[in-house]
Amino acid sequence: ATKKAVFGLIDDFQTVLEQDVATLTQQRYAQSLEIFKTYLGKDLPLQALDYAMLEGFKISRKGFSYNTLRNDFNALCSFFSWLQRMEYVEKNPVKDVRIRKPERNKPMGFLTQKEVGTLLEAAKPFPTQHAILTVMLHTGLRRAEICNLSWDQYDEGNKVLYIRGKGSKHRQVPVSPPCAFAIDSQPRISKHVFITKVGKPFNPASLRYIFLKYSKLLGKRITPHTMRHTLASHLMASSGNPVVVKEVLGHSSL
Repeated sequence: ATKKAVFGLIDDFQTVLEQDVATLTQQRYAQSLEIFKTYLGKDLPLQALDYAMLEGFKISRKGFSYNTLRNDFNALCSFFSWLQRMEYVEKNPVKDVRIRKPERNKPMGFLTQKEVGTLLEAAKPFPTQHAILTVMLHTGLRRAEICNLSWDQYDEGNKVLYIRGKGSKHRQVPVSPPCAFAIDSQPRISKHVFITKVGKPFNPASLRYIFLKYSKLLGKRITPHTMRHTLASHLMASSGNPVVVKEVLGHSSL
């Protein structure tokens, strides 16, 4: 343990920073730590800096932007990590403080049947894009799942997709006639079902382009997750069974 109080330890930490990090980071940390010292009001023993004290500091910064708050707690987290390395403290209480990111430009929860029709009609001149949107709307595949979808996951006879999802979880997703038609329309020249014009599998960036394009067309932001919400909403409307939705989408719980 150390007999040094908080202000002295912060000064020691900043001396170390001068040797290890970029000038801009030093300045940002120095500003945040100075604000924290002002919040404390007086020098305190290290033991006083507990989770409750840090939550109080977070509350005192209410009204500031998420990025400002994040910067303040990044500085404090780095400070406590240094204290751990120096064996002044056993744990880093900053890691228990949650900074919630505000939801901005939240995508629409789901598309109506009319909007689905508008979307697919607009995509018709672009066969691969139309097929991707069709499969996502009928299966609820996640972004990574659609990009990585390979022919060996498609059981054409039984009309089932075998999906390797998050956390190495596996699920079987039934393939509807429109979905089967979309998959079967793709050329089998790669192990991946969906490939770009240059013969490479789709990746998150190329998929993002598609959704930006059709977001502008619909006049609202849509994402791969919007497709999942759309399928979930339509499944609930038709079956009324949340267990069905859970199994198709690959959720771990209801």
